[in-house]
Amino acid sequence: MKRSRIFRGVTSVLLLIECVILGLTIAMFSFASFINIALGVETSKLVLKDGVTSEEDVEKPQYFKSKFAKDINNPTEEEIAAKNEAVAAFVELEEEEGSVLLKNDNNALPLSADEIKNVNLFGRSTVNPYTKSNSGGGSGGTYIDYLTALTEKGFTYNQTLVEAYQNDTSPTRSGSARTIGESPVSVYTSAVQSSFSGSDVAIVMLSREGGESNDLYLPHQDSEGISQLALHKDERDMLQLVKQYKDNGTFKKVIVLLNTSNPMEVHWFDDYGVDAAIWIGGPGKSTGFRGVPDLLTGAANPSGRLVDTYATNSLSAPATANFGEFTYTNRSDVVAGVTDNASECTYYVVHQEGIYVGYKYYETRYEDVVLGQGNADANVGIWASEGNTWDYADEVSYPFGHGLSYTTFTQTMDETVDNGDGTMTVRGTVTNTGSVAGKSVVELYAQTPYGDYEKENKVEKAAVQLVGFTKTDLIEPGASEEYEITFDKYFLASYDYTNAKTYIMSEGAYYLAVGDNAHDALNNILAAKGATGMVDADGNPVSGDADKTYSWTQDELDAETYSTTSTSGVTNRLDEADINYWVEDTVTYLSRADWEGTYPVEAVEITANKELIDVLCDSQYEKPANAPSAMNVVTGVQKGIKLADMYNVPYDDPLWDEFISQLTVSELIVSLMDGGGIAEQISIAAPNTSNGDGPDGIAGNAYVNQSVAASSWSTEMLALRGYYMGEDAVLNHSAQQVWCPGVDTHRTPFGGRNFEYYSEDANLAYILGAAQTKEMEAMGVSVGPKHFFANDQETWRTGVSTYGNEQGFREIQLRAFEGLFTEGGATSVMTSFNRIGPIWVGHYSEVQDDILRGEWGFVGIVITDAAGVNSYMHSVGAIMNGTDMFCYTSDAAADMRTADINAGIRDNDDGNIVEHLKEINHRIYYTYAHTNLMNGLSSMYDVVSVTPWWQPVIIAINCVFGAAIVVTGVMFAVTAYGKKNKKEGVGNVQK
Repeated sequence: MKRSRIFRGVTSVLLLIECVILGLTIAMFSFASFINIALGVETSKLVLKDGVTSEEDVEKPQYFKSKFAKDINNPTEEEIAAKNEAVAAFVELEEEEGSVLLKNDNNALPLSADEIKNVNLFGRSTVNPYTKSNSGGGSGGTYIDYLTALTEKGFTYNQTLVEAYQNDTSPTRSGSARTIGESPVSVYTSAVQSSFSGSDVAIVMLSREGGESNDLYLPHQDSEGISQLALHKDERDMLQLVKQYKDNGTFKKVIVLLNTSNPMEVHWFDDYGVDAAIWIGGPGKSTGFRGVPDLLTGAANPSGRLVDTYATNSLSAPATANFGEFTYTNRSDVVAGVTDNASECTYYVVHQEGIYVGYKYYETRYEDVVLGQGNADANVGIWASEGNTWDYADEVSYPFGHGLSYTTFTQTMDETVDNGDGTMTVRGTVTNTGSVAGKSVVELYAQTPYGDYEKENKVEKAAVQLVGFTKTDLIEPGASEEYEITFDKYFLASYDYTNAKTYIMSEGAYYLAVGDNAHDALNNILAAKGATGMVDADGNPVSGDADKTYSWTQDELDAETYSTTSTSGVTNRLDEADINYWVEDTVTYLSRADWEGTYPVEAVEITANKELIDVLCDSQYEKPANAPSAMNVVTGVQKGIKLADMYNVPYDDPLWDEFISQLTVSELIVSLMDGGGIAEQISIAAPNTSNGDGPDGIAGNAYVNQSVAASSWSTEMLALRGYYMGEDAVLNHSAQQVWCPGVDTHRTPFGGRNFEYYSEDANLAYILGAAQTKEMEAMGVSVGPKHFFANDQETWRTGVSTYGNEQGFREIQLRAFEGLFTEGGATSVMTSFNRIGPIWVGHYSEVQDDILRGEWGFVGIVITDAAGVNSYMHSVGAIMNGTDMFCYTSDAAADMRTADINAGIRDNDDGNIVEHLKEINHRIYYTYAHTNLMNGLSSMYDVVSVTPWWQPVIIAINCVFGAAIVVTGVMFAVTAYGKKNKKEGVGNVQK
């Protein structure tokens, strides 16, 4: 009896363990590609082809080289360590170059050697600093936190105060929590307050955090019923306490560090006695925090500039009225009418603001107030203005491009030349008029005509728009440096979507101006126009400086120059993205012709009609009448051509057709399924590939948040970022593709992923993104900017319909991406989850084929965001409308999409799909043929598949447990049976 119970118990336990192991086995095999990446396992290897007997006979080309490794395919640990050390130093520099000195009254900063002793560090972020928000990438390497960085740089701090935060058990901050995570005032006990007297410096750090799938909260979501970007009660209580101790003489200086990538409301600086403030953004999960103490002490002189407008009230951006969760008024009709998942079809957002995003709203309305036009001073859109009229100085705390230094500079605008090749050049001089060395940013803005034609045809114009910039080298006191900015006159064109249906150069007066920020440059333009009544950002009267401007007049409207590119005509492609196309007169877009009548005061309501409901789930594909039979499309014909033979073969060379025709239909489909890379293709000797994610770095190193990098306003710094990320991709990750940079627009300050996107300004993203992309591509890495496009909110991002007019989309959301392709040479792109209008971007041929490939001349790979099994992402519809790859979340998802495509071919005998599959593979392998995958690849090699080592191990474990279960099960049966027989035998004797 005892033995049978033991065997039964052991068997039961083993069965339970085996169930767990079996479940893990199924999961691991379902996510095999991701496990292989995590373990660094390759699923293919090169072997000498028949007839080649020695590796010495093989020429192994090295098309792409590293400054750190002799062989980028086989770097040594020492080489990787040297590279990582260089990256660590660079990340610290990124933080120093990108941080922005917002305020510095009475030269409160930099701190002296005595002032950094026993400083009082306020704010719970002191012990829980914001590094980056939740999303892919940006991990690995050495992480130096805020306190460690201070200690390394010679700071000491009030340990009692720090321990009070460390011992606080109240909820902490996170991107998905509604609390901001600040400590309640109760942590400042009498003992804690008694410790303040050890230093006369208080450094307050405040943080905010969004993240993937998590926008920051609007008042109706926030736990205190206010904007998440406003000061909350615990913060106000803390700042009041700090001010109390400043007022009683304990603190002589109060410094604020804004540890956030989303612009906080900061109009309260003076209310709480703040002497200086630095925006440090998200320093990342590496060495970025080391730059912060250097900025505080002056070891580094701040030279960053804001990439976003800091509004007094974070809700005042006109886009905010249409940001968040909105569903059709007849949602039940939509749910009843769609065939896909209703939650992926019923939400929308409307870009009612058009081009008036960020400073383009605030500065344009300001000019119209000064000039007394467009009802600009009306009481609509008032969020902070005192009185009943709109007032710029009340509405804006810090303008776009603002940033101070520990020294002072003068800038001149000496010469402007039209180069006759579609570009213009501005030259001038920057002089350091202060007492310490520093860097200066020269910001160049333009104003284009806004006349009767524009008003009649709804062509909106910003009062100023950035067209170029440059950052000086370190200039010593009293020294000067000449600068030169060359920009493309394309930046002066505006998109006319109602009449010319292309880009136009308007008739009238054009202005260029340099300035310390967007507002300063506009005041200089207003001075050149003879205006009066200007004020600076603080509301002080100013006269502007016309000497920092240049103007000329265009005699007639030009609708020809920018109506074509080198590869295509430019015309309306996004009519269906405008809700007015589907439901007339649904939205009135914001116009400077009448601020009062067009400012968005509430969200746009949409009642979906049948046509709109039908298109929400339309795959956008039907088999054409002239489609060939699938049997007539040439596939699977071996010619002995290998991927190694295709390096540098021009895209249009007929050899590509022969090469791709070697693949069978099944193999053609395999190439579409990306799980951190695509599988090897034995028939063309193509190894498996690998990719990495994301904007703040891939595995191996983490960089400062991309918004901090952009705030350097330095193409040199962004180029270095691209170079080092390229080295990481190759040496740390063996990656051929990376999904970065993030290029969507900071449409509002609430965007959860603003941290990994450049700016509210499209031209700044265009220029900086191009610089970063070019260097990454030079390392043999296919750069995949994301999320293309208009992914400017996380709320219901999966399938949300993003409506807007074509001018807004082209000049804001699309322009940001454009430079990475046309100037940076990006060879991949990741699309977004959202729809453009009612059509998912992955189904939108006019976007992917006509604009991206047609107008911009893109040749490369278009991949979805994590497609998984999202029902609205139709597999056949996607590949027939410009999508090349599916970024999937499991092998099961890949199997589902493979089955969908095979069914589309088989059920309809659709050779058109097969032809598209061949062209997709043409694009895929043309792209890979220009990456580091080609290093060491020779036609003298064949490629063979390799079973990952962990799979037989897992199978063996299952077999061992299975065998043990059989053995113990048998033993249980034997002992139990024997016991039963014994009992029965005893009973017979007794009878």
